[in-house]
Amino acid sequence: MLTIPYLLQKSIDANRQHTALSYVEEGALTYGSLELKIQETGQLLASLGVGKNDKVALLSQNMPNWGVVYFAALTLGAVAVPLLPDFSPVEIENILNHSEARVLFVSESLRAKVDLTALQTVHSLIAIEELEVLQSSVVRTEAVPYMWPAEVQETDLATLIYTSGTTGKSKGVMLSHKNLCSNVLQGGNIQSMSPNDRLLSILPLSHTYENTLGFLLPMFNGAAVYYLKKLPTPAVLLPALEKVKPTIMLSVPLVIEKIYYNRVLATIQKKKLAKIMYAIPVFRKLIHRSAGKKLMATFGGKLIFFGIGGAKLNKKVEQFLKEAHFPYAIGYGLTETAPLLAGMAPGIAELQSTGPVVKDVEIQIHNPNPKTGEGEIWAKGPNVMMGYYKEPVLTQEVLTTDGWFKTGD
Repeated sequence: MLTIPYLLQKSIDANRQHTALSYVEEGALTYGSLELKIQETGQLLASLGVGKNDKVALLSQNMPNWGVVYFAALTLGAVAVPLLPDFSPVEIENILNHSEARVLFVSESLRAKVDLTALQTVHSLIAIEELEVLQSSVVRTEAVPYMWPAEVQETDLATLIYTSGTTGKSKGVMLSHKNLCSNVLQGGNIQSMSPNDRLLSILPLSHTYENTLGFLLPMFNGAAVYYLKKLPTPAVLLPALEKVKPTIMLSVPLVIEKIYYNRVLATIQKKKLAKIMYAIPVFRKLIHRSAGKKLMATFGGKLIFFGIGGAKLNKKVEQFLKEAHFPYAIGYGLTETAPLLAGMAPGIAELQSTGPVVKDVEIQIHNPNPKTGEGEIWAKGPNVMMGYYKEPVLTQEVLTTDGWFKTGD
């Protein structure tokens, strides 16, 4: 059964004593304690009148309670609406009103961005750190029963993720339980996870990339996910890597490109002999191999999968990673496809390739150029979105009647 409550419960039952969600520094939740906290938060939501199909918004940095709230909403049959922490107050207001969110969980550092008087449907504001109600215009009733989990179907809407299109207009991407769960399974075919894995999360949970592959995938397989309390600057990230010794990380190209240009290449160019040798392929590979060992040590020495997605990786940087024997993996996808469409495991990467199409997904190049073969990528599969929320015209523009999604790429 491809629903988030079903797959989560299976994982909880199998991994009660294992760490589920934690800050790097403190406060680990085991899968057993995660279940209790989800139930308590679900009861809180139910007491505020939240039920099936109601929208529950999250405006917060990554933290264990983010996952608690997300799962609590979905086990109620409600819909999670994650907002990016760097959205402006106007964007936040527009999304909350457009999504018809009834409850908003907000972190203390972002509370100033929220103007309750401008919100048309939000009746309750809840502090995500303490999971306590800050303001509410409804009378709580503890008599409302909370079922774990509520009746949830594969085709039910699970989350609304707002993304900016080419026009700049923010669109609510509707992803069902089946969309997300099928993509979790597809991602697991590329890199399996187990209770032995530790993932250090550095990307926003409000992005589908991190949400599906860096949160749901490890949670459904008993792995541990660790969060930082501060932005992942070198001063914060380096000691965290040493402490967690992650086996899995997800990143965007910018992170690893900065490491290559600011540390690897800069070090090489400081030495005249090394700079001359670097221009000779056989020596370049030896230099890359040596640098790769140091890079692995920097990441804690236990890394087996370093996923890179969200944009195209610089060719020189990828060549370094490949020759350094660094366990990088490239993926391609979009929010509208939950997100993964193609990807490959470490060790089999081909330069500038996204890897093969994931299981159960079809890809076609629509109307290819006769000379170059280039054309728009269309995709079809169980992970393709339900459509854009309240936007039937925009939905029809990108989804064909027989289920093909026009990526625009």
